[in-house]
Amino acid sequence: MDEAARIADRVLVLKKGEQVFFGKPKELFSEGSDYISMRLDRPCLMQTLHELKKELPYVDEVLFDVKEAAQSVVYGNDGEVNI
Repeated sequence: MDEAARIADRVLVLKKGEQVFFGKPKELFSEGSDYISMRLDRPCLMQTLHELKKELPYVDEVLFDVKEAAQSVVYGNDGEVNI
């Protein structure tokens, strides 16, 4: 799922041959999504960002690119250096 989330524009999730999700990876793993019931694990980077968010609440945890994740940790959403 890590690579698919990082490079795909859209993902399709099937369960027992039926479509249960079609959309952007960010939508699939965003808050309120039901990816857990689809038996999907969060990509590793998202798991790491989720843990960081406990200490750094401004961190965006729905990112798939390491460079974007680093910028989120350092600059947050407001563009100010936070570290």
